[in-house]
Amino acid sequence: YQGDQGFVKGMIEFCQKAYNTKALMHHYLHLGTRQIDQTWRTSNTTQIKKYFYILRPAFALRWLEYNADATDVIPMNIQALMEQSDVTDNIKSCVNELIAKKRNCEEKTMTSRIAVLDDFALKQYDQSQEHVSQMLKSPPEITKLADEFFRNWLI
Repeated sequence: YQGDQGFVKGMIEFCQKAYNTKALMHHYLHLGTRQIDQTWRTSNTTQIKKYFYILRPAFALRWLEYNADATDVIPMNIQALMEQSDVTDNIKSCVNELIAKKRNCEEKTMTSRIAVLDDFALKQYDQSQEHVSQMLKSPPEITKLADEFFRNWLI
C-alpha cells in the first residue's frame, strides 16, 4: 500500500475533530449484541474465537466509559483494552487463560461458557446501552466537516 502523507495527516486531524463517543458506543453495542444473539442464545458452548467476538466489543465499551475524555484510537488488542480500564484481575485472568487456550488449539475448537466472562459482557452491554441513551446527539457540523474534507480530496 502507498499512502498520501497529506491525506493521512488531514484524516487524522479530521478524526480528532469528529471523534464521537456515542457513535463508537453504538458501533460496539451492535457488534457485541449481534454476536450474543448468534452465539450465546443458541448454545452453551461456542468457538473460542467467537467468544472474543463478544468480549472485545464489551472491553471496548468499558474502555470508552473509563477513558471518557479520550480522543485516541481505541486499542485493538484485548489486553490493552483491559489494562487501560478498570477491569478486575479475575476477569483479566479468565481472558488470559482463554487467550492461551486459543493459541494452543485448532481454529474451530469449542469451549464451554465461562460465567464470569458472560456476566461481565452482559452487564457491560446493559450498562453501555443505558449510558448511550443518556448521551447528547452529535453536533450536525461534524457531517459538514466530513463533507468538506472528502470533497477537498476527491475533487
